[in-house]
Amino acid sequence: MVRGILRVKFLRLFFVFWIATAALLTPQPSSAAGDEKTYSPEEIMAAAESVFGEASKGLAEVIEKLFAEQGRPSAYIAGEEISGAFVVGLRYGKGDLNIKGQKSSPIYWQGPSIGFDFGGNASKAFVLIHSTRLNGINT
Repeated sequence: MVRGILRVKFLRLFFVFWIATAALLTPQPSSAAGDEKTYSPEEIMAAAESVFGEASKGLAEVIEKLFAEQGRPSAYIAGEEISGAFVVGLRYGKGDLNIKGQKSSPIYWQGPSIGFDFGGNASKAFVLIHSTRLNGINT
């Protein structure tokens, strides 16, 4: 049981590291010319509150730091994911991809895991996307 919990925590850390690395490697949008195609800190804070409930001071500080370091995001994903494992595991998530100035669209993700493991987890997901082009969708 403890191995399962540790494995879930490791996968979460790996996922956060992967998202942070991807965010660092993407080109940052110009804040002056692209403001109409990017989200403001207030818009992102309101979206995060709708996912996590009333915002805490910690969440506000994280969002402020992300804006200072990464600039304004052009999109975000708000959703939830579940995972479970008994020797072979699966992670499944669904949410809404919100691109500034466009209608939100559903998005899904999944992934396997193999190993001596068992357990389960359910969590909410909120991902900021800093990109000027999203999989063929111009932003």
